[in-house]
Amino acid sequence: MKANTLIKTLKLFIKEDKLDFILLIIFNLVSVVSTLLSIYFTYHLFTLLGDFISNKIYLVIGLYILTIFLNFIYINYFLKYFVTFKLIPRFTKKINNLIFNKCYLINAINYENPNNFIEVRRSLYAGTNLIYYLISFISFLFQIIIVIGSLLIALTNNYYIAIALIFTIIAPIIASFIQVKEVKKIFKQDEELKVKRYEYLSNFINEKILIETKALNLGECLYLRHENIEEKRVKLNLKKNSNILFFNLFASIVNLLGNYGVIIVAFILLYYDKLSLALVASSITAFNIIKNNLNTLLISYKDTKEFKVYIKPFYNFIEKEYRLGNEELPIKINQITLKNVSFGYKKDELVLIDINLTFKKGEKVALVGKNGAGKSTLINIISGLFLPVLGDVYYNEYNIKNIKEDSLYKDVSYVVQDYNIYPLSLEDNICFGRPTNFNYLEVLKKWQLNLNKEDNLDKEIAGLELSGGQKQTISILRALAKNSNIYYLDEITSAIDPLKENSIYDELNLHLKDKTFFVVTHKLGIINKLCDRVIVLDNGKVLEDGSPKELLKKKGYYYNIYIAQAKDYIKEKGL
Repeated sequence: MKANTLIKTLKLFIKEDKLDFILLIIFNLVSVVSTLLSIYFTYHLFTLLGDFISNKIYLVIGLYILTIFLNFIYINYFLKYFVTFKLIPRFTKKINNLIFNKCYLINAINYENPNNFIEVRRSLYAGTNLIYYLISFISFLFQIIIVIGSLLIALTNNYYIAIALIFTIIAPIIASFIQVKEVKKIFKQDEELKVKRYEYLSNFINEKILIETKALNLGECLYLRHENIEEKRVKLNLKKNSNILFFNLFASIVNLLGNYGVIIVAFILLYYDKLSLALVASSITAFNIIKNNLNTLLISYKDTKEFKVYIKPFYNFIEKEYRLGNEELPIKINQITLKNVSFGYKKDELVLIDINLTFKKGEKVALVGKNGAGKSTLINIISGLFLPVLGDVYYNEYNIKNIKEDSLYKDVSYVVQDYNIYPLSLEDNICFGRPTNFNYLEVLKKWQLNLNKEDNLDKEIAGLELSGGQKQTISILRALAKNSNIYYLDEITSAIDPLKENSIYDELNLHLKDKTFFVVTHKLGIINKLCDRVIVLDNGKVLEDGSPKELLKKKGYYYNIYIAQAKDYIKEKGL
């Protein structure tokens, strides 16, 4: 195993759970000492067998029984209880918290790549294996101490027995190392197939994808791909199990020969008075301890290698870079400035090019343009979700790169295109436990959203049959309830009934009267209702910038799309 992974895991364990780490080491040390003491007491017990008059023999018998009993109870019950019910749940919880915090800290641009979500899922699975990896390694380490300690004791008894023991040990170890090497390759291939399998299955369990899958009759094709992966996994598992069976059989045969070999050698030496009965008994005890712990050692080694394969995604994810700003924003943001800002999702493909804009407190700004013009990207740059690849964004005089994320988003509300309904009550979906004076029930009545029934207020609503418009309305209410000074609104009425749009615009006008906000929209009606400034984007550049009236007078891009929408509306209404 690479020391790097092991050292990182040990450091992480000590940092997150120092007390449990110390206890785990102490408990394993106690196991080592009690096991080796049982060999020592076996020798002295058989040495004193003929002297039943001496009080010493009763002391030795008592200590011998105590070590055997404690070893059995300690290893089989106490240590297992500590590891299973205390250590693993506590450490797993801390690792999951670490992953969730990392999800929050890493730059939002990472989530533009769908593979990042697969990486999060894999790191969660890998994180749960982290503690098993560490336990397996520590067990492996202490089993080595027990085996070597027992072997040294046997060596001091008689080197013939030591040679027989070494022969018994080496063969299974070699077989196990070869087995682990072969099986590791198969585990890695199987892990890759599992990820692909999940991707195909997600097409059947994802609400949005499932509709397209059914409508286009894609099920058979995806199912066949899934079946193909399953067949490959079955073959891999068959190969893995065949390898395990073969190496286990080989190790068992060698182990069996070794068992009889040690006993035969011990009794031959006893017959020729080369070995005392006490040494025979302690040697056989040492042999049994070696045999039992060798099996545990090999299992621990195999588990360590296996779990190590699975924990790599955890470190790949947890070591991702994230913004390290350390400056606190002032309470009031009077100005946001973009200086020579350029941005691209790929290094050689810029989506925004040399943007220079200044926004004053209280401005209501609409971002308009064709699909792919860079509107949503610009709003993400202004809000600080994305950082520019060239140029700078300033909140007052503070460079956004140096601002703490918590401070940056403390006074900001965002209505995103891909809104989410959480498995919470309606109130918690809007307020999230934050104190607010916002009367969302009154607004729901105004907007005629039929979700304020008594039987729904305190129940989880993620599972209710909500329309797209209802979900989007909840996301708007969520932003209003936060009562921020800056709002970012990205296509906020795309799923809402046009008949209800006006009441929503009126409510927004009321609540956002003294606020700064930015809205991305294709519906120019919202601009007339809410905005005093329009920025038109085209191919990542600012094409027009001014008030709605000024841009209509210019008769440029904004004027043309305004007239086109007006004609469509008149035609639709038959006016």
